[in-house]
Amino acid sequence: MPWLILIAVSVLGAIAIPQNWRRRLAAVPFSLGVVLLAIQWNAPAGIKLLAASMLMLLLVKVAALYARRGTNAGAWLLPYLAPWPGVDPEPFQRKESSSEDEPKRFAAGWGRMWIGAVLFSAVVYFSPALASWAVGTLAILAVLVMVHLGFSDMLTAVYRLFGWKVDPAFDEPWKAKSLLELWSRRWNRPFVEMNQLLLIPWANRVIGRRRSWIIAFVASGVLHEMAITYPAGGGYGLPLSYFLIQAALIAVERRYSIRGSWWALLAFIIPVPLLFPPVFLDGVIAPLIRTLHTMASDWMSSLQPETLVVALGIVSLAPVIASAQVPTKLRWREEFGKLTGLNRRIVWVYGSYVLAMIIGLGAFLVFFSQEIVSRERAAVGVVGFAALFWAGRIIVDAVAFREEDWPSGPALAIGRRVLHTLFLVLAGFYVGLFVWLVT
Repeated sequence: MPWLILIAVSVLGAIAIPQNWRRRLAAVPFSLGVVLLAIQWNAPAGIKLLAASMLMLLLVKVAALYARRGTNAGAWLLPYLAPWPGVDPEPFQRKESSSEDEPKRFAAGWGRMWIGAVLFSAVVYFSPALASWAVGTLAILAVLVMVHLGFSDMLTAVYRLFGWKVDPAFDEPWKAKSLLELWSRRWNRPFVEMNQLLLIPWANRVIGRRRSWIIAFVASGVLHEMAITYPAGGGYGLPLSYFLIQAALIAVERRYSIRGSWWALLAFIIPVPLLFPPVFLDGVIAPLIRTLHTMASDWMSSLQPETLVVALGIVSLAPVIASAQVPTKLRWREEFGKLTGLNRRIVWVYGSYVLAMIIGLGAFLVFFSQEIVSRERAAVGVVGFAALFWAGRIIVDAVAFREEDWPSGPALAIGRRVLHTLFLVLAGFYVGLFVWLVT
């Protein structure tokens, strides 16, 4: 509750306080957040992790609102504060046309998000059999792939499609040709924006432009101390050491003109154990993952098999929503005008039969779940047919259709990727249900 009050009051202050006073108070919300962290020193590790990372990031964004010139009133404030992780509010002041590359960005992020989600689920599932350091390391890797490299790109694409030309929070970091490029353009731009807006102008005045960039790494180290060693209750100084090493390596890189993707990635990755010390992996991340395992196991054990079958049947009806939009999105009225009456009717009849098949298979699972769970022979046979039906649908997508066949447009391109993923999920669940029934 204190966090909610602080954030709400700080946001209201960013809107209502006059600009000249507001800029003088820019450090106040963040400073009060640090005070709350100190008060909550003995709170559970999970609460401390949430407060020191997500809630403090929100206060950094509020500080950026205090520091900027102009009014902060407007509907743009909501998409700026959440869920966008960036700190710079300027892209939300105007709307621009989106690029044709956004569907590709969304698709790439969508794929990486699912890869990370599968890895995270596997870590949760196998966590009791793994050592704590392995659970913590694999969980962090899964979150990096799922959120930082996956969901982040999806969110960037969606925001840009809405006209807000935000910079990607994580912009293909594996393409960085130098450590400086990695940290300044491709990795964790919210930190870069925070430094540019709030710290570098002050550092330029205090220690000069030539050395002010060092302050950015010191600040990043301190903030990571808050997010990592503060919840862990140990390992103090190690995350800060990681960022000081990064600053030193950038100085070496500049001095000797070192460049190359391998250099940048190795310099970034090799010191990572300092960033995530054992006390954090073993004492914070591993217990959280094992708690998730226990909660998921308890929830799954409380579910009746019939409930899961009915849920699968309901999800199977989701493609019907997309099917209802096909005639308008694919301009059937215009395209069918080129066909004879018989050919038009054939397309309508075949399309209707496929739609009826999807509805029928989903309805079968909903209304005959008991017979399916009881492994009645006919019911098992229908489930097997449904598994073949959805697996075949994936093969048809891969073989029969080409990218250029589909209508252009960012929204349609994104929707197609989501629909294809749904087909893949349905095929996987139907095959899994069939295997469970026959074994």
